[in-house]
Amino acid sequence: MPTDSPATVEVPVFFEDLKRLPPGRHSIAVEEVVRQQRMRLMAAMLDAVGEQGYIATSVADVLSRAGISRRTFYEHFSDKEDCYLQAYDHVTSMLFQTVADSFVGHRRWQDAMRAGLDVFLRTVAVNPRFARACLVEILTVGPEGVRRRDASLTPFQQFFEMARELAPAEASIPETVSETLVGGILETICARVMRDEADRVPELLDQLMFWGLVPFVGPVEANLALAEMAASR
Repeated sequence: MPTDSPATVEVPVFFEDLKRLPPGRHSIAVEEVVRQQRMRLMAAMLDAVGEQGYIATSVADVLSRAGISRRTFYEHFSDKEDCYLQAYDHVTSMLFQTVADSFVGHRRWQDAMRAGLDVFLRTVAVNPRFARACLVEILTVGPEGVRRRDASLTPFQQFFEMARELAPAEASIPETVSETLVGGILETICARVMRDEADRVPELLDQLMFWGLVPFVGPVEANLALAEMAASR
């Protein structure tokens, strides 16, 4: 881990508050118009999917929320799935970068893990619709949705692989431990999101920290590490 001062990382703003473009002539550059249209459509897609689910969401729902014509939609995206998957990629890429930024300055893996989990959970709490759209609904898209989800989880699994250095030399750590940890943490968060309890997921921080440490150091050392981190805050 880098050894600079630990960074204070705020939750990401996935889409700025874009207003509808004024009618008629205006001085906004064409490239900016295109960017704003694209951002509004992706934000509207995730908002609709987060409220009513991917299957129930139509292009018409997205157009109504974005205030953009059907013709313009198809200038940006080939269909509903294309729009949703590109919005998913946009959000997950920003989220991973934010989590990665939170690792900066932590010498110990467990401190970096806590910082990353903290910003991840706070992001879910303040973006409940986007959380449902990206964490839950992605699996309803089909094979391509599963592939995108797997790809988005790989960097987090690689981070957990780094924790093997915490384990005693004689410990036998299963090959699937990182996949299991990331999957279990994600499922725990998703369960709260599906129960409309996204605002409460930050309360899971210490519990998820415990389970993230146990496979490598055991329950006694995991509890000691949590107590030490709590005392240092």
